[in-house]
Amino acid sequence: MSADQVTLELSPREGGSYTRLSLSASLPTALPPRELRRLFAMLAFWSGWPVNVVLRVDATTAGWCERCTDALCAVRIRDLEVSFVLSDRTSPAGSRPEGASANEGPKR
Repeated sequence: MSADQVTLELSPREGGSYTRLSLSASLPTALPPRELRRLFAMLAFWSGWPVNVVLRVDATTAGWCERCTDALCAVRIRDLEVSFVLSDRTSPAGSRPEGASANEGPKR
């Protein structure tokens, strides 16, 4: 898949009574708030449930996360549920305090 390709995968569920939808894409981070709101409203209406949004972040992607959450503020609260997945990499390489290992905090 190229960086600008959008893939929508549909498959039947429960004998065709429902459709499983999977969307994969690389899009510019600066998403237009109006269009994002419309997309979430349509998906929530179609499914009957809020859209579950998972933001995967670590210490190096805080700025990206802030821009995404700012964009999601345009979406009606009833149309989405947001959760965060924090990676194990909580600090940029080399920024761990001296004497601290990956499994313990700084030595005091």
